[in-house]
This record gives sequence, structure tokens and C-alpha cells, in this order.
Amino acid sequence: MAYRIRADVDQLAPYRPGKAIDELRRETGADPISKLASNENPLGPSPKAIAAIIESAAAVHRYPDAVAHDLVQALSFRLGLSAECFAVGNGSDELIQYLASSLLGASDSAVIPSPSFPRYEAATRTAGAAPLFAALRDQVFIDADALIEKAMPNTRIFWVANPNNPTGTVMAKSEFDRLIAKVPSGSVIVLDEAYFEFVDEEVRLNAVDYVLQGAPVVGLRTLSKTYGLAGLRIGYAFGPAEIMSAVNRVRCPFNVN
Repeated sequence: MAYRIRADVDQLAPYRPGKAIDELRRETGADPISKLASNENPLGPSPKAIAAIIESAAAVHRYPDAVAHDLVQALSFRLGLSAECFAVGNGSDELIQYLASSLLGASDSAVIPSPSFPRYEAATRTAGAAPLFAALRDQVFIDADALIEKAMPNTRIFWVANPNNPTGTVMAKSEFDRLIAKVPSGSVIVLDEAYFEFVDEEVRLNAVDYVLQGAPVVGLRTLSKTYGLAGLRIGYAFGPAEIMSAVNRVRCPFNVN
């Protein structure tokens, strides 16, 4: 029997994670192995995080807090944004999907640097919208002018990874400000800061600053990289309360471990 798969989904390739260390060890007999493919923190989590995980293990027969109240309150205090400006997800990957579901429809488009994180295209297509690809300057730098040139009247999202994955380059503040000044009214820049903590403070953008200014920016961060908690799958988004309210309406219940 032939099943009808949506054409935009049929165009997607499955995400290919890096090979697991145990699998590689079985295949090659090598030991030790340093895995670089998934950008996991080789130092592991904080001992305090390990202690908290152990303490929580006895309660795994209960669903987690559906709104991640304590985490949201801690993030609110740390970043100086109201609790209404946050949404939490099963990794920031899940929040990319929710942002697309909340902001994009079949008549919309999203601009994506190319190459960049593949989940931007996947989320755009599964929302029924059209991905528009903007080439990198010199094949490594996200180019504000190239993003704007690709935009159409129906563009609703500009996906910007900063630092960009996989090229590792950062946008200068002057260039990002130029992008903000030129995006169509009603569009949003999703500033994915999964590697925010790895950039020298004097040269890095900070999505929090733009959200506080009322700019059309949504920030994305994760506890997977710097904090060594990739296996727990905890990410968070912050931005205009109206957008976060929409994300919290479409997200799955009990989605954060």
C-alpha cells in the first residue's frame, strides 16, 4: 500500500547524529575515544548537577512540573526578564519547532543562512512554510545583506545561529543591528545562542539586550553545551511575551525532564 506523505516532509533528510562512543568502541576497539561530532561537553556536568539528578531519581514515577516553574524563575532572575518572556523545551531543538509552529503557516516563508543548523529548514518545512536560503559571505560568515535580499513580503522568521553552526563564526553587532533595522514589519529574528558562553564577552551579541529594548528578537539557549547536560535535554527561549505565550500553548505537556 502506498501512503501519502506531505511533499515538504518527503524532502527532508533524517537528522544524522554523531556515532555513539559505545558503538565506535565495539567497531574499532579504540579506547579512549574523544567524540567531537555533537559538541558535547567532555568535562561532564557539575557535581552539584549529578547530586540533584540522584536526589530526583526516586521521583521519576511522577510527571515533572508542567511549567518548569523553578527553572523559569531562576532564568528570570539571572537574565533580568519577566517570567512571561520564557518558554522551556526538550532541548532548544524542540523550541525551534514550536517557534515555527507558532509563527509560520502555509503562506509564509523563513530565511535561513546556508549552511547552518539543519533543524531550521526541518521546522520551517513541517510548518508548511517555504525555506529561503541565503549564502554565507566568503562561505563562513552570516551576511545581513544576503538575508535581507532573500526576504519576501511573507517572510516571518529569520533564523540566525550565533555563533553559526557549523562554521563557528559570529556576527558583528553593527551587522546584526543593520539586520534588525531592515527586517519586514511583523517578522522575528530567532537568535540561536547555543554556543553563547564560548564567545569572548567583548565581541559577542546578547539576545537579552535586544529583548529588553523591545526589538523583534527571540533568543534561544541550551544547558546541553556549557553545562554538560545534553542527556537531560533542557533548552529555553526568551522574547516578547506574546510570542512566548504562543509557544507555551503549542508545546507538549511535561516536555522538560
